[in-house]
Amino acid sequence: MFYISGMKTLLYSVILFAVCAPWCIASAQSNGSSAEQPAPAQVAPPSKTKRTLDPESIKRAKLTRLRKDLALTDDQVTKVKPIIDVYVNDMAAIKSDASLDSRTRRHKFAEARQKYESALDGVLDPEQRQKLASLREERRARLRAARSGKASAELEPAGSAAVPAIVQ
Repeated sequence: MFYISGMKTLLYSVILFAVCAPWCIASAQSNGSSAEQPAPAQVAPPSKTKRTLDPESIKRAKLTRLRKDLALTDDQVTKVKPIIDVYVNDMAAIKSDASLDSRTRRHKFAEARQKYESALDGVLDPEQRQKLASLREERRARLRAARSGKASAELEPAGSAAVPAIVQ
């Protein structure tokens, strides 16, 4: 009795599979052609892409930061806007110039930054120049500390000491 019941179940399962399998394959093929969905071999591995920002958003951010940090007057804002525009456009042009090697690119970046800073200094009053210089120095110090790994050591709680590695 059990044998016949098991055979019926097996028979029904085979029939159900035979009916459903072609339908599933046809349904999968009709949902998307192979041109729309790349084969697994064609899919590129996820790569780390650089964050790209719109030059206009960079310009707005720079102006906002200067306005906030240095308390720019409306007259200064109108004078600073074209300086920021030229600087951001120059930097974007340097970044997109594929003919430059890394040394030349760094040199051009430094020239553009120096031109920007001197033009900006011409608009600011002495007190604002001093404030901007101190902000730049603080930023450089933070970057140096992060590069040397001191930032992570400063973030550790005072009671936790680094465990030395055991050398064998």
